[in-house]
Amino acid sequence: MRSVVAVLLGYAVFAVSAVALFTVSGYDPHSKAPAGFVAFAVAWGSGFGVAAGFVAAWVARAEYWKHALAVGCTIAVGATLSMIARPGQGSLWTQLCALLVFAPLTLVGGLLRARLACRTRNTS
Repeated sequence: MRSVVAVLLGYAVFAVSAVALFTVSGYDPHSKAPAGFVAFAVAWGSGFGVAAGFVAAWVARAEYWKHALAVGCTIAVGATLSMIARPGQGSLWTQLCALLVFAPLTLVGGLLRARLACRTRNTS
């Protein structure tokens, strides 16, 4: 049960941040956007991709990278389904970033959590 909660919370960190970004900015995630906003959105998504993996690993308390990977896979599947559901409609930059950048970065979050846990054990 802890694993399921860990993955759901990790994914929620990423998804809520994405919804908040596009709601506050007023940009449609399926439309073209100015280069400055795209750069900001990529940085934002990257940070929250790492945070999502970290949260999943932190809540799981074990097998850190597996839980971070599960969140990354969930993000990747969502991006892929979004592309399939809208063939030929709109811009795909958000889905491609999610698939190629944000999903893999969840593993960095899991690695950071594992390193933190290792340091904590070694200093105790």
